[in-house]
Amino acid sequence: MFESERFQSRHIGPDATERDAMLRTIGAESLDDLVDQAIPRAIRLDRPLDLPPGIGEHQFLEELRQIAARNQVFKSFIGLGYYDCITPSVILRNLFENPSWYTPYTPYQAEIAQGRLEALLNFQTMVRDLTGMEIATASLLDEATAAASQEFLDLVAKSRGAIQKCYTLALKKRSDLQARTITLTVSATFAQSGAYHDASFSPSLGDVFDSCMKTLAAKWALPANSPAMTFRAPVSLTPS
Repeated sequence: MFESERFQSRHIGPDATERDAMLRTIGAESLDDLVDQAIPRAIRLDRPLDLPPGIGEHQFLEELRQIAARNQVFKSFIGLGYYDCITPSVILRNLFENPSWYTPYTPYQAEIAQGRLEALLNFQTMVRDLTGMEIATASLLDEATAAASQEFLDLVAKSRGAIQKCYTLALKKRSDLQARTITLTVSATFAQSGAYHDASFSPSLGDVFDSCMKTLAAKWALPANSPAMTFRAPVSLTPS
């Protein structure tokens, strides 16, 4: 029988009939028999878990609110780029508190992770549409990393002509390469000083191309005190 108050009824699909049909198909008499066949006894707990009785969702949420109310709010020391602000109620309710962002559609998946990615995608797509920019990103929360990432995108964009020459040179040196448009992923690692450290390119088009790109990348530099990390940017190349 479907019980709307129980989490299992709303989120676990198979009912008893479907469960029994699946057990018959795999040759198990019951779920306990399936566990006996699948999990070695040496790693199984031989006693019930020491857990309190189950409660309904309404009671659980009420207890969770009581626990959360004990939190004390002090000064925020989260990194730059993340500030306290007044959020309009319509955005708070329909975006940040929208259950579709964080409600699991399967019992094993933390949907808030996927929901956050979708929210970021929607936001950066909106920014791109409103500004007419070729690319927009919203995946970085701190200003230092976001600024360094934007600087790297600028470096790649300004180097587009030189990268195109590297590609043309590779096509001339290697007749087996097809002269076609490709999307090249440029990855460059910078030290804390902002100096170029290393780079890689995908797909790799041979030693001539890699050498040309390494020479080009060696001139790149980010502002000092940028995060010591690797940035990536795509660039589309078409044979001239």
